[in-house]
Amino acid sequence: MNKPFDSKKETLEIITHLVIAVFCLPLYQFGGEVFKFLLAPYVIYMLFRMQPKYIPALLIHFMDGTSMSFLILMGCLIITIKNIKRLKQLKLRFILILILLPMPLFIYNVYLKVLSGNESLISIIRFLFLYLGLFSFFYFLLMARKFKRIHLKYIFIVLGFAVVLNILSPTTVRYIFFSLPVFVTLLFISLKKRSFYDPLFVSSLIMVLLLTLGGTTSTLFFTAIIGAFIAMYYSKRKVLTKRIVYLLFAATSLLVVVSVFSYNPSSQKLLNYDLANEELDVLDPNSIFKRAQFKLFEDRSPLWYSVYDNYVINGKFSIPIQQNEFTYYTVQGTEIESDLPAHNIYLELIKKYGIFTGLVLSLVFILMIIKSSLILKIKNLNIYLIVISASIISCGFFGGMTGQYLLLGTFSFLFMGLAGLCYGIYINHQQDALNKKFV
Repeated sequence: MNKPFDSKKETLEIITHLVIAVFCLPLYQFGGEVFKFLLAPYVIYMLFRMQPKYIPALLIHFMDGTSMSFLILMGCLIITIKNIKRLKQLKLRFILILILLPMPLFIYNVYLKVLSGNESLISIIRFLFLYLGLFSFFYFLLMARKFKRIHLKYIFIVLGFAVVLNILSPTTVRYIFFSLPVFVTLLFISLKKRSFYDPLFVSSLIMVLLLTLGGTTSTLFFTAIIGAFIAMYYSKRKVLTKRIVYLLFAATSLLVVVSVFSYNPSSQKLLNYDLANEELDVLDPNSIFKRAQFKLFEDRSPLWYSVYDNYVINGKFSIPIQQNEFTYYTVQGTEIESDLPAHNIYLELIKKYGIFTGLVLSLVFILMIIKSSLILKIKNLNIYLIVISASIISCGFFGGMTGQYLLLGTFSFLFMGLAGLCYGIYINHQQDALNKKFV
């Protein structure tokens, strides 16, 4: 017989492990690999216990993108393989086949990298991050039935902590790429459902101000607005149709395709946009339009075209042993050698892993985001789940169009994990409804 849920005890354990994780952050930076080695058994213990009370702490341990992040993702892979039978029962057979299909190619590729002696352990870890990040989806999904409102609340607290840390840290804390869409969406929803004095409204307003006072990017701005729109639509209709999700995916994909096939370096015109001096003013439509125009035509289109030409048209079908520089066709009409990331999740997967594996993993990513959106077919979700699911759809498709951060070793456990949680809650809800029908 299951013990009754003790909210006070659970909260105390969450806070205890969260505080330990926060104190570990500077040691990840300055303590070296010895510290990570000594801490590894504790992190592995939390991971393999598969309890939601450890998730906030694990998110902190993951956020720095060190070898500890790699260890967490490897744990997710092992747990996925151990639970294949259960995952097949949750209508994930096709996704499992797709994601495991290139695994022998990865094993062989890593073997060749080690054999060549030209690759460091760190570079091999970074090479695997995009692939392993997808397995976070299954890890959270397997725990979905155990999640309570208190666990969701502390995930939001971690996102708030990331906002504060980003202000104090000399480097960007990647979690803010999810924090801004989440807190903007929460701001709109909490205001609609409550009042100006509601704690959720006040706290989300503070977070949004902290994130935007120093300026924001067009990607963050649009993912926040799209996420808020999806959440508001759900709140009004009490359900989200698949058409909105498919429309967002189609629109973002079409924009990239048109940008790539219409790009011609010899006939492009400079927009004379000074990125250093012209800050994005989110209250000025003209400023938003000019920044979006610059980002698309001068920043992203040349890069997308160059990656497409080098890695799709003239790329390798198999996973490359070494990641070489590519020819970047600039908007000025010049050609330079570059090692820039693709700034598009699908092109980056092809660039990193070859045409076959890149396309397979792109399909896996798309299917995972679509499945996570099914939670918005459930009526009367709590406010945390509405905000999380809307932000996942927005970041997954619009954020994925303009960046590869979703699967980085500083972000994927958070993002793909929450996507898996959303699908897990949906599928459990469906099974419970079916069971009640036959009682």
